[in-house]
Amino acid sequence: YYIPEFDLSHVKVLEWDNCINSLAVGIKCAWAVTTVSPNYLNEINYSANGLESLFNLVRYKSRGILNGIDIEVWDPAKDAMLEKNYSIKNFEKGKQENKEKLCSLFNLDPTKPLFSFIGRLLEEKGGDLLPHASALALSENYAAINILILGSGNPTIENQLNSLLDDYKGNYNT
Repeated sequence: YYIPEFDLSHVKVLEWDNCINSLAVGIKCAWAVTTVSPNYLNEINYSANGLESLFNLVRYKSRGILNGIDIEVWDPAKDAMLEKNYSIKNFEKGKQENKEKLCSLFNLDPTKPLFSFIGRLLEEKGGDLLPHASALALSENYAAINILILGSGNPTIENQLNSLLDDYKGNYNT
């Protein structure tokens, strides 16, 4: 009695290739289908572990959004969050000015290469690799690079990353 009543006349919604497939059900019942990029949306029409024809059927309600970023909102030519806006014509100068501002905010040297991570500090996102990788990169290239990490998630990972702050002051920040 934990399973809700189900009208058997709707059983076709549950089926895909003579099996119950919850992913297919979700795709069929969704108002919209999104993927991580327009390219991936095209790829799943040809290679999707047996769901290719379904993805072709729902193409009308599907959209690929490049890494979840709306390029109209986050256009560097008009993004109000940037210190200096830039376009393809002046991107080198614009990116350099933005890097300088970012480095000044985090007490990093803007003349050095800047490596950054922005994301969830979780094992499934690779966040658990960051403390060791950062320490290794900084110890082998000390004073030659900057690392800036922005994120939250697993408190253990956060603490490990924060423990590097004193050892690499001026080259590392979180």
